[in-house]
Amino acid sequence: MRFYGGIMRYIVLDMEWNQPRHISLAIKEPIYLKGEIIQIGAVKLDERFRPLGTFNEMICPKYYTKMHSKVAELTMISNYDLKNGIPFEKAFERFSKWCGNDFCILTWGWDDIPMLEDNLTVYGLDKKWIPDTYNLQPIFDAQITKSGKQCALSTAMSLVGEPPFDAHDALNDALSTAAICKHLDMEKGLSNYIQCKRRLVPDSFNSPNKYRYCKDAKNDAVLNTFECSSCGGKLVIDGWLAQKPDRYLSAVKCSCGQEYFVKVRFRKNEDKTYRANRTVYIMDDERKAYYESKVTEKAENRIKRLEKVGSN
Repeated sequence: MRFYGGIMRYIVLDMEWNQPRHISLAIKEPIYLKGEIIQIGAVKLDERFRPLGTFNEMICPKYYTKMHSKVAELTMISNYDLKNGIPFEKAFERFSKWCGNDFCILTWGWDDIPMLEDNLTVYGLDKKWIPDTYNLQPIFDAQITKSGKQCALSTAMSLVGEPPFDAHDALNDALSTAAICKHLDMEKGLSNYIQCKRRLVPDSFNSPNKYRYCKDAKNDAVLNTFECSSCGGKLVIDGWLAQKPDRYLSAVKCSCGQEYFVKVRFRKNEDKTYRANRTVYIMDDERKAYYESKVTEKAENRIKRLEKVGSN
């Protein structure tokens, strides 16, 4: 955690963003803009995680100026609301001034910070402003649910007995996240954040190689090798189980005892070759049961095929 002297503050941040109504309307330069921020909501906490104040600003978008129907339905934000907002540059200026110095950002989920970075890039603003950031979901999982899975904000509020705010409003979601902090050992959670994160976040890897056929990737050492998050040992995927022509599963066990559930997914490139994404999860009972059911299903299908051939 970066610290520049003085008293640390914590900014609990949540945002809402609009999406292009059609892919042809998406901004593609200088980056592909998946969403344009239309509301910034935040709660400032002191060094003991007690509320100090709130921030709420509606933004008039520059690029995605008409509400996407699904976003409007989810957030209840209208085109009229957008017209009465302020430009993103002005909203960000006010927000950064409100944050002050010596702070880090807390979120509920992984999407807000990448979205903020993308918007800063498109608007030509400095991404270096963003301080250390922490998603509270891994801390909540480590201390409360212990399930190895992400928990929805509304579910988390219910589990800790906090009265709900109206969801999908940036300030309300920030207030909900701040309320959850009261039920966590925040100092311990932030200190052990990397370990908490490893238990919850799947390791996603995009292979740099291209494949003429999906099956060619089975011999790619880059795609089939990864590191054990527990001991650092080298692990090799030995055998793929086809789900669909473009999706495969595998299970790998390290000598230290840690087990992993692996998914490999292929997508077609413009030149008709394939690219692959590998996602590695910590094995749990649900994933193990699912994988074993697929192994059994494959074996049963093979027997049926052999019986059919024999009967002919």
